Amino acid sequence: TKIIVCGSLHPEHSAETLNTLRFGQDCSGISNLSRSNVALVTGRIKEIDRQIESLMEIIKQKETWETREVKRMDSNIEEGTLEAEMNKAGGEVVRTTVPVGAETEHELLEKLHLE
Repeated sequence: TKIIVCGSLHPEHSAETLNTLRFGQDCSGISNLSRSNVALVTGRIKEIDRQIESLMEIIKQKETWETREVKRMDSNIEEGTLEAEMNKAGGEVVRTTVPVGAETEHELLEKLHLE
């Protein structure tokens, strides 16, 4: 990043010129800080990527899929409809498949993605 400062030799603008030169001098120290921050950020990104890869391997080993059945009953239905008949018979059975066995690893993975 580069900054160009401009000043005037006219005595009327001397205060503004001095402030501008001081600002330029203050900015000259910024480049060193940004370079070291880039190295820190790059290192942290590599560490997070390594942790994500490790968690993905653990999840592949531990995780299985389980089918669950849930009975669902509608509360706002019209008489004479299919939904009303299903409620009379005890409700609708809904089957869902969910991953199980690696819940903790999934939570850790989600936290890493938010970093």
